[in-house]
Amino acid sequence: MPKGRGHEVIVSDDGIWQIRLPPTEAGGPYEIRAWSTVSGTNLDIKINSVLFGDVWLCSGQSNMEFRVEWMMGGLEELKNASSFSNVRFMEVMQASSYAPILEPIIRSGWAQPNEATLKEFSGACWYFGRRLQKTLRIPVGLIGSYYGGSALKTWVDREGISNCLKQIAKHRPRIYDDAVLWNGMVKPLTQLDIKGVLWYQGEADSYEDHNSFLCLMPAMIDSWRKHFRQPSMPFGIVQLACPPEQKHPGWSSVRWHQTADIGVVPNDILRNVFMAVALDLCDPKSPYGSFVFQESSDHFVFFRFSFRRQLCAYLYLCLYVCLSLGLYVFQSIFLVLNASVNMSVCLSACLFACHRLIVVLMVGQSVCNPSCASCFYSFEGP
Repeated sequence: MPKGRGHEVIVSDDGIWQIRLPPTEAGGPYEIRAWSTVSGTNLDIKINSVLFGDVWLCSGQSNMEFRVEWMMGGLEELKNASSFSNVRFMEVMQASSYAPILEPIIRSGWAQPNEATLKEFSGACWYFGRRLQKTLRIPVGLIGSYYGGSALKTWVDREGISNCLKQIAKHRPRIYDDAVLWNGMVKPLTQLDIKGVLWYQGEADSYEDHNSFLCLMPAMIDSWRKHFRQPSMPFGIVQLACPPEQKHPGWSSVRWHQTADIGVVPNDILRNVFMAVALDLCDPKSPYGSFVFQESSDHFVFFRFSFRRQLCAYLYLCLYVCLSLGLYVFQSIFLVLNASVNMSVCLSACLFACHRLIVVLMVGQSVCNPSCASCFYSFEGP
């Protein structure tokens, strides 16, 4: 924010005041000061080291909660964390509420990353954020708001729940009632301006009520976009990994429902939604459960997540040309576009994605989500 710019606001009768700052060029750090006069007493509050940039909300259950210190190479990640001074993060306290609350309960406030501050923060959220900052070269803010073991309908507001009553099972989730995590951990954040959402959840629903997931997932996305005042807000999700299907049949149903039973995202129901494919990354020997990614691939899934949006347009062009115009024209288009990705790699990904699309059309079941994220099967990790 340019030096010296000021704004005035009147405090309401209940003692609450709010200023929505105008769009500001990414950068910093800045100092923000607030002056107030109450009963003749002057107050001067300073907030130092403020950055302007993109803020992402990371939410879901235990896989999003999975800490940086538990990642493969986590210690090395923590040692290098302080070099990403333009990434800031905060974490919301796990809290449920039967009514929407006004202010979030903060577990850890905005902080710069280092070995001490970062270790308990979300590994998926951190890796996405620091990779994004390195690519875009602008400040990136990360907000962690997650709760292990939570069902999807605890994160959906009452309006969204009411639209899905016919599909919601009569039994209650294992931990919470409807909308209580929305009320306690997301609604208090909706006064913020965020760039997008990363969502990593679904295991709880696969065991409890996987049928209602089909309605609740689009309902949640629509609701969050409405409350954050962004009808097309980017929404990224991680596909469920692969435990033994014969023991957990709900997992395959949730994976299919994650695409609104279409098999590819984005689509007409889930618009501007991107996905990190995780079907091939489960680890039955993991001490944290088979749903956790293979230790050798911890960074790989986050790499898929962080690059998913950047490559989406490329692979959709790839799919269209493969199916209608042929490989030769596809290659010519990519050469004209001067795509930065390796040509042979994306050609391979294109054929793979087309094959998966055919599988979906033939058997009506998604073996592997054939969306843009399929391209990551041919890429090396970071």
